[in-house]
Amino acid sequence: MNNGTATLKHTFTTDGAHAITAVYSGATGFKESTSSSSTVNLSGGGNPGGNPGGTGSLGTGSLGS
Repeated sequence: MNNGTATLKHTFTTDGAHAITAVYSGATGFKESTSSSSTVNLSGGGNPGGNPGGTGSLGTGSLGS
């Protein structure tokens, strides 16, 4: 977490649609929160070694309050 923004880098191991949901467990004085699901669609483009995975980005969003 940096200036209210969380970042997660993840390498996907399969092509296709991947649903991603952010979950904050809460802390003293802060409520727990769960974002709505966002989907990123990936296509590996024929990576060597037969691994079709790839990386993607959802950009920025907000968990709400």
